Amino acid sequence: MKKIFTLLFLLIIAGSAFAQSECAYPRPGDHAVVVNGKYSRYVEAYSFSRYQRDLQLAKVNQTYNAILRGVINMRFLNREEKSRLIHMIESERTAKVRAIHARFDDDRNKFNDKYYDQHFNWRG
Repeated sequence: MKKIFTLLFLLIIAGSAFAQSECAYPRPGDHAVVVNGKYSRYVEAYSFSRYQRDLQLAKVNQTYNAILRGVINMRFLNREEKSRLIHMIESERTAKVRAIHARFDDDRNKFNDKYYDQHFNWRG
């Protein structure tokens, strides 16, 4: 009888722990804060400053430079395989850099100088 109560007690505790974990920690992408009241001029999820852009570009370049160094130092690959791998890695880097620039140049980005002035008013 003790074993049954102990097992039941442990199941209730474990079940409550798993049930609360989803509600207690919402995922970061579940909601966005609308900063301007006029039909959502920009959404906070698209805020992306120059500093953040430069940090992400530096991180991408650092990561891909390390990968390229590793490919160059691989002794078991011949020249053609290395050049093919290097070309593939360079194209991946270019795609990531373009995605970062596209996110910064998006018209929903409040830090983009093309669309907003220093007071975050629409330039048009």
